[in-house]
Amino acid sequence: MLTKDFYELSEWHDRSDTSHWTVFAYSDPETGEGLLLGFRQESCEEAEFHVKLPFIAPDRMYSVRDDDSGRDWVIDGATLSNGLSLRLDEPRSSLLWHIVPLN
Repeated sequence: MLTKDFYELSEWHDRSDTSHWTVFAYSDPETGEGLLLGFRQESCEEAEFHVKLPFIAPDRMYSVRDDDSGRDWVIDGATLSNGLSLRLDEPRSSLLWHIVPLN
């Protein structure tokens, strides 16, 4: 997946500035599969970050797996492409979601 399409989904900031979220994704345009990575940095006060996934097809359904918790759910592409909130309750934490089209 690291050799596929890359999307920076948060605003760029200097690496010494730890008061923000850093969010990016990888997508395989051939399969529609994607990986979403979110990092709430150590000085970041916001527990939530709103993200839109540009590689999602709005007319498809997707399986999403939170690789940290093992939780799986199904969500429509319109919701993923219009935006959703990522939440990390603790600073200096991260998430990894594996997104796979179902149809």
